[in-house]
Amino acid sequence: MSAGVSLKHSPDRRRLVRIDLQPHACDPPGNVRLIEVVLRAGSDFDAAFHKSIPKCNFAEDDSQGHALDDDPDVRAIQLRFVVLADAHLANLKDVLSNSSDGYQRALAAQVLGYVKEQAGHRSRPRRRYARPRPRCPQ
Repeated sequence: MSAGVSLKHSPDRRRLVRIDLQPHACDPPGNVRLIEVVLRAGSDFDAAFHKSIPKCNFAEDDSQGHALDDDPDVRAIQLRFVVLADAHLANLKDVLSNSSDGYQRALAAQVLGYVKEQAGHRSRPRRRYARPRPRCPQ
């Protein structure tokens, strides 16, 4: 999957971010899919995040090794990701490696970022930001 990101202005001069995803020749051919509860959480996250954009509150807490947004609706879903990542680790890894669906692979990667540390070592690299930080007018 390849992606392009563009920043545009709507007629009322608000900023809009457009992300275009295109299939890539190297996409895995598998038909592995995420379980419904993970897909639902991903959809809920997308809706909450888009709802939070006009508030321009993009601060987050990264002290636990994963992103926790300051927006309470977004943060609640990110806390669900913590539980889902541990409960469905095998499915998430399988989708990330084998699914031909780019959206599902991207969501699996996002949720895998919330796996708890195990056995005294980090199970994933520390991420500084969960998503690019838009600049808001002051």
